Amino acid sequence: MVNQKKSTSGFPPSVKLGDATTSRALSTSPSSTAGFTLLEVLLSVAVIALLAGISMPVYELFYSSNQLDLDVQTVVEQMDRAESYARASVGDSDWGVRLEQGSVILFQGSSYGSGDSDLEEPADMSPSTTWDGQDEFIFLKYTGLPFKINDVTFSANGDSRTISVNDNGTISY
Repeated sequence: MVNQKKSTSGFPPSVKLGDATTSRALSTSPSSTAGFTLLEVLLSVAVIALLAGISMPVYELFYSSNQLDLDVQTVVEQMDRAESYARASVGDSDWGVRLEQGSVILFQGSSYGSGDSDLEEPADMSPSTTWDGQDEFIFLKYTGLPFKINDVTFSANGDSRTISVNDNGTISY
């Protein structure tokens, strides 16, 4: 039987603070330390900042183009609804669409404000989207034909889309 001595240092008896194995394990030589140097961290941060700086303008361009497409789609949907309501003679009236800054409004009547305001259905548009052309499109009851043949061009950040309404009431964009 081996005689074991009890340690008073809290370490097992085979490990002593002055022991060669302990001093090798606790050494701070470069081969045994793990982690990143300050230079590596700074280079990583610089690369991330550079990538973010390059990608932000591309993202903003994509976002504004996508928002313009969504706004045009919203206007076309409201025009389709106005044409359908007019053909179905909902409320025994013409139906129309009015463009306002930041919104498009489906309304009853031969002009905005002439019908029942409780039947108005607004939809949001981006405040940065502008248009060139008229701001009201009226579709006649029973036929759904447009009162006027019109084009309207929407623009945002140098990009543009055109909606056309022909004499048959066909909406194209």
